[in-house]
Amino acid sequence: MANDGFNGSTVTWDPTGAATALALGPLLGCDDSVTGAEVPVTGAGDSLHTNEVGIDDESVTVQIGGSPGPDQASAVVAAGQKGALAVVWFDGVGTQGTIANGLLTNLGVSGSLDGPITSSVTVRPSTA
Repeated sequence: MANDGFNGSTVTWDPTGAATALALGPLLGCDDSVTGAEVPVTGAGDSLHTNEVGIDDESVTVQIGGSPGPDQASAVVAAGQKGALAVVWFDGVGTQGTIANGLLTNLGVSGSLDGPITSSVTVRPSTA
């Protein structure tokens, strides 16, 4: 059974120091990924490589309809900005895809002849 959770959900980006958050567009997809890190601790006498738990590596990539680039009237959204990414789910309950202190590491815009313009925004945790 299909989940209509993306219908009516939106994405906002609140650049650090900005007066207000920017509505980036309707949410088309969301990938919230946490990769467990490993720290090698193999000793000279070990017969196998051994590892310990390191610090997790998180990134959130959202796909939105339209372009959030320099055509925004109120501000420019650009890679290298710090800020807060928020996915506003249609039910007002979910928090998946939200990073309070983030660094916008990738902004991509794509489209094709007679097709829709879509964008992807990737944010990784950062310092405040």
